[in-house]
Amino acid sequence: MLSVVQRQIYVDEGALILRPENQSACRWGILLEHLDRDDPPVVVLGDLADKSLEKWEPWTETFSAAVVQWLVYESCMRPAVGDLATEFERPEDLAEVAAHGRSLDIAPFPTGHLSTQTGARWLMVDDVIVLVDETTILMSARTHEAADEFRRRYQADWLIE
Repeated sequence: MLSVVQRQIYVDEGALILRPENQSACRWGILLEHLDRDDPPVVVLGDLADKSLEKWEPWTETFSAAVVQWLVYESCMRPAVGDLATEFERPEDLAEVAAHGRSLDIAPFPTGHLSTQTGARWLMVDDVIVLVDETTILMSARTHEAADEFRRRYQADWLIE
């Protein structure tokens, strides 16, 4: 395994590595045997304490779907209009946000132990896009006003304002 975070595409662990997670928690790639496909599936490999448990897990069915997910996720992480994140202490608060959202057909972002089966999902709530998992919301708004309204509507200890 490479000891530094790479900023380019490279081959490692039987896959073409497309993107490392910014804290090296995982890497996304395309298995070498799938490179002949027009729009190959993308897999994710977690950086686990017990290296014997590490294995490539399916993430998206196509590279195109992965690119869409990365772009949406990065829009929520950019230092611009309305970037917010919070951890909800009460499940009912999180459920209220989820109840007001329209589901988006975007691959879930790995959370927890990099499982994409955690219930994490993308929603659109008014002019705000949110990634919701069991305890956390990451959001990005189209305008400062939309971000402020979202914060007012869903009171929480927002981490980034």
